[in-house]
Amino acid sequence: MIERLKSRPEGFFILNPYRIYRIFLRQQIRGRYTPVIGDLLNVARAKARGEMLQFMDKMFDEYGQYYHSSLGPVARFLTCDPSIMQYVLKKNVKSYHKSLIMKYILGTLLGMENLLMAEDEVHQLHRRIIGPVFQHQNLISMLSLMTDKTELIINKWKRLMDETTKSYVDLDFHVEMANLTLDIVCGCLFGTDLINNIEIHRFIYNSVTNAYRETEKRLFNMIGIIPILKDLPLPSKLRMDKGKQEVKKVILKIIKDRKDGHSSAACKGETSDRMR
Repeated sequence: MIERLKSRPEGFFILNPYRIYRIFLRQQIRGRYTPVIGDLLNVARAKARGEMLQFMDKMFDEYGQYYHSSLGPVARFLTCDPSIMQYVLKKNVKSYHKSLIMKYILGTLLGMENLLMAEDEVHQLHRRIIGPVFQHQNLISMLSLMTDKTELIINKWKRLMDETTKSYVDLDFHVEMANLTLDIVCGCLFGTDLINNIEIHRFIYNSVTNAYRETEKRLFNMIGIIPILKDLPLPSKLRMDKGKQEVKKVILKIIKDRKDGHSSAACKGETSDRMR
């Protein structure tokens, strides 16, 4: 019966979310139920104002350390209780799986077979593969690169402060930290040549950012979470797919250069050697 409801529009948008809402109520889990749109408009407004953290704080102040809500017709359980997080993410992880929002939004952007999105045996395989990178001796081999790159960006900010006549400098901190992260990750795994290629930096950042923005728009207009509609070749999906393909081509080229011995990684571990 439940599966039949999910497959029908009234089941997906109204009946199934309401059924979940009633289940939460019976367990004395506080929250609110708004048919069809849920908290989508409130979240969109908070994000547009740059007040997402304040919005979350307000909700937890109102309902306590956990509450139920929904994004569009997709029900959610939100918590800031460390014991619940530990139970879900560590102690009883096999009983919990990625939500529809994660699958429809991040899964569409990143795919479902990577370390972030994979589950169960596939996730464990990824953990085993990447594990050696985080062994103590391998982390030590990356420290100098991490320190050097961090010092470079701090010195850049100091130089900008010295050159300006104002008492402050306008910086897009998201761009700055994204480039620093890209420097460190690529330097550790693929070598310093990529770090010095400004065009690759700009290309990867712009492609990922544009794809993320399209994904975000599709969430807030609900196109990205409505079955069937989310898979249609609409302009937003085509732009998102184009960004993903462009980044994939660059990454495959980077991996090929690494395998062909044209670059060397700062990480000296087993995982880095497997790329050859």
